[in-house]
Amino acid sequence: MFNGVGGSEIIMVLLVILLLFGSKRIPGFSRALGRGMGEFRRAMKEIREEIESDPFEDPPPPPTENPYADNPYSESPGEEEKPPAG
Repeated sequence: MFNGVGGSEIIMVLLVILLLFGSKRIPGFSRALGRGMGEFRRAMKEIREEIESDPFEDPPPPPTENPYADNPYSESPGEEEKPPAG
């Protein structure tokens, strides 16, 4: 993973970071780094899905003006109840 970098070098780098930033600021940096990595992974996943999706796929149809037009049992807005005939 770390080509040419041994365990002692990693420990030295971590000690230098600890001395420069202090123990109170390191958790904040770690959280920010984690959030950044998560955002990067989500963006990569979206790009991968977009590339792998079918470019000739039909887009979904646009919504109709009246969303209740296909439902015979719903009352459309503006209709009033009519008294029963007879």
